[in-house]
Amino acid sequence: MFLAVGGIKVFCCQVWYRRSGARNGIFFWGDVRALSGRQVLGSLGATVFSVVMIVGTLVEAPPSSGATAVQGINGDTITVGGVYDSTDWAGTEAGFMARIDRANKDHELGKYKIKLVALEDDQANPSTDLTDVQNLIERDHVFALAPVITEGFEQPPATFAADHDVPYFGAGFSPGFCKPYTWGYSFTGCDIGGGYYGTQPIASVARALGKPVKSLRWALVGLDVPTGPAAGASYARVIKADGGKIVYDQAVVPENVGNLAPIVNSVEATKPDVVMAQLAVQAIAFEGALEASGFPGAALNEALYSPGLLKIKALATPLNNTYVITTTPVLEEKTPYVKQMEKDYAAEGLSTSSITFGGEYGYTTADMMIAMLKKVAPNFGSLHSVIEKGFKYTPALGGTPLNYPFMFNAPDDCSSVVKIEGDVYVPVAKFQCSTKYLKAEPTS
Repeated sequence: MFLAVGGIKVFCCQVWYRRSGARNGIFFWGDVRALSGRQVLGSLGATVFSVVMIVGTLVEAPPSSGATAVQGINGDTITVGGVYDSTDWAGTEAGFMARIDRANKDHELGKYKIKLVALEDDQANPSTDLTDVQNLIERDHVFALAPVITEGFEQPPATFAADHDVPYFGAGFSPGFCKPYTWGYSFTGCDIGGGYYGTQPIASVARALGKPVKSLRWALVGLDVPTGPAAGASYARVIKADGGKIVYDQAVVPENVGNLAPIVNSVEATKPDVVMAQLAVQAIAFEGALEASGFPGAALNEALYSPGLLKIKALATPLNNTYVITTTPVLEEKTPYVKQMEKDYAAEGLSTSSITFGGEYGYTTADMMIAMLKKVAPNFGSLHSVIEKGFKYTPALGGTPLNYPFMFNAPDDCSSVVKIEGDVYVPVAKFQCSTKYLKAEPTS
């Protein structure tokens, strides 16, 4: 999809508008690419576009009948194949392979090497995704589905994988990564429909602003869709639990943006200190309108951190002085985790500027899978039963810790906050994780 602002189309951002669930964050990241094009919806309109082509790979023949009792373990080779959506996760394969190639080179799994036989682009289409998953399992005979980074991976492919005893590793923004599904593992945990809310994002915002939650007046602005009113449930619950005052909580922003002045006026009339835009690419238009009105408080969103975005002046200008909550380490922090990822990219002959959020998700998915494989090697067929009984992992260089089986019912609770200053993202609350969760309120 396209985002069109000031006559420039860009491939953009954290674009999933999700149902109310365990996770505080509402959107996830995609890649950003500047493109020439037409103006849509005025100077601050928004849509999204696909950029990246899938690179096909040759299919490995099925193992011989005497090779192994575990599908996809052929001699010393662990065969995996994945599905992703190139619309919003460009660069996934580069990140995944950067981590896999280091593991293979350094013999992290002993004599075993991981082979990616195929990475299929489902373009977030559930029907296409199911077909791709069926082919990977029945035709390519993979041991695991990895990486799985697409909104198209819904319950049918999750059920198909489980029925065939095939684990899958990826990003947990579909119910297939939440209980009762226990064959799927995500470094973001169960993002949708879990039983717990994470508290770290709100704590990170307060830390970025240098004020306690209870001293702030909060406005929550959502998208005008059926699930919109419920989308802010987790944030509202956490803010209230910390003593903060919610002065506005409405899902009123149209998907096609339109005239935002009346909405901005109604929000400002409540005199908030913080306005959180729980929007997808519409956040560009909304925050631009909020800034243009002279709003003196803090304008935040979860959609607009993506490497390269601020190099487009027509986007950077209206977003100046706004804040973005992220739920993965940001490249600008230059943490040991980020430095290792950059080193692994360099080993692939890739520059650090080529790292995208699709790449970061692919990289982190690979790291998680490798950690779980280490836990069970060489008895890879026991992975499901072992993880169900209990698995904890804290990456040595930082990143997102894992805690299963708890994360079948809860998201990870990690976040950082960056502030947009001109054409750069400035970290103002470093990446931090919490184990403080709130029970989700029952839905009617």
